[in-house]
Amino acid sequence: MAKWISRIINAAKWPLALCSPVLLPFAIAQWFGSGLLAGLLVDGRWILVGGATYLVLWQLAFKRRLTGSWFSTLEHEITHAVFAWLTLHRVHGIKTSWNEGGWCRISGPGNWLITISP
Repeated sequence: MAKWISRIINAAKWPLALCSPVLLPFAIAQWFGSGLLAGLLVDGRWILVGGATYLVLWQLAFKRRLTGSWFSTLEHEITHAVFAWLTLHRVHGIKTSWNEGGWCRISGPGNWLITISP
């Protein structure tokens, strides 16, 4: 099943890439017109507070005490795993290190969506 999902996602890559610049102005207009931007600033204040707290803690505590970026790398590799699970791939392992990066091992060839996940 994961193989077929990857084929569909891989086939959709270039049509989506070519349509995206054309649809971007309409998406921006919809975003401003629907009040989502105001909702992010008012209702989503906890998202902003959480992001700001993380940045402050990183600068004051974690950046100086850690020789690498283990936690950030772990978060990054977990997003690869989540996108692999969403496309029905098996995740065989995640490894992170203090200063040498990390990896997420999945079964099969995967797809571009797993690769570009944040």
